[in-house]
Order: sequence, then C-alpha cells, then structure tokens
Amino acid sequence: MRSSAASDVYKRQPGKSGLEAAEEVKKRFPDTCVILNTAFAEFEFARKAIEYQLDAYLLKPASEEIIIDTIKNCLKKKKKELIRLNLRSNKF
Repeated sequence: MRSSAASDVYKRQPGKSGLEAAEEVKKRFPDTCVILNTAFAEFEFARKAIEYQLDAYLLKPASEEIIIDTIKNCLKKKKKELIRLNLRSNKF
C-alpha cells in the first residue's frame, strides 16, 4: 500500500497539472492518501478534487500544523478502512 501523496494544483507546469497527477495516483493506487495543497480557491478545482475522491484539499498558506494534522488524519482513516476490509474478508 502506498501511504500518501501530496501535490500542488499548478496550471502552468509542464506535463500534467497537480490535479491531473493526483487523479492518476488515486486511480492507480486507491488506498493512497492524496492531498492537494494549492493557492487556487476556485470552486472548479475543489469540485474536481471531490470528483476524483481525493482525501483533502488545503489552501495556501496552510500552516505546518494543519498539513501534519491532515496527513495524520488521512492515514488514520485509511488504516481504519483497511482493518475493516480485512475483518470483513476474514468473516467469509
């Protein structure tokens, strides 16, 4: 299992934007925590993050404490999901 990935939504970078890269990571590794950290407070970016089932969308400047708490919470949630799935699969 991949544990976490973080990206910036940057429109002008060569190749894929951070949002496009995050979507690809989530598709290829659905158990990965994917967190976007961006200065773009545009609704369309947030809507896409929800559509891609990303785990968090932080607006810059996010404090170090918020970033760390977001990562910790995401990893805790994923761990609980994996435990639940393992328990469910062991019942059958």
